[in-house]
Amino acid sequence: MWARGKISLELLVVAVVLVLLAGALLDRLGGVQDEVERTLVAAEVMSLRTELQLAAASAISRGQESQLQHWPDRNPLELAGRLPGGDALPMSAGGARIGQAWRWAADEGVLMYEYGSGERLGLRIVRTGGGQREGWGIGGGLLLVSEQRPPK
Repeated sequence: MWARGKISLELLVVAVVLVLLAGALLDRLGGVQDEVERTLVAAEVMSLRTELQLAAASAISRGQESQLQHWPDRNPLELAGRLPGGDALPMSAGGARIGQAWRWAADEGVLMYEYGSGERLGLRIVRTGGGQREGWGIGGGLLLVSEQRPPK
C-alpha cells in the first residue's frame, strides 16, 4: 500500500513540474511571436518607405513635383500604389495571417497598426520644415514619420 501511494505522489510531482515547464514554454513562445510580428512590421515599413521614395522620384522626374504637395495626410499605402485595404503583412502557407492589418485613420491622417500587445504604430506623411520631426525622407520635402502610441 505504501509503494502505491509513493508512486502516486511521484506521478503528481512529475505532472506538476510538466505543467510548470509547459507554462514557461508558452510564455517564451508568446515573446517570440511578439518579436516576429515587430520584425515583420519593421520590414513592411522599410518596404513602404522605399515604394514612397520611388513614387516621389517618379513624380519629380516627370516634372510633376507639384503633386507631392498634396501627399501630407494621405494614405501612404495608396500613394505607394497599394490597395487601400491595408492587408500588407505576409500569410503563412496555410493562409493564416501573420499579424494584423493596417488601418487608415482618415480623421487623423495616420496609417495605424495595432500589435498583438495592444501597442500601436502610426505612420504619416508630413512636410519637412519649421517644427521638423524625425522620419525618413521620401523626396520632395516630405518625411514618413513613425509614431509609437500606447495601447488604447
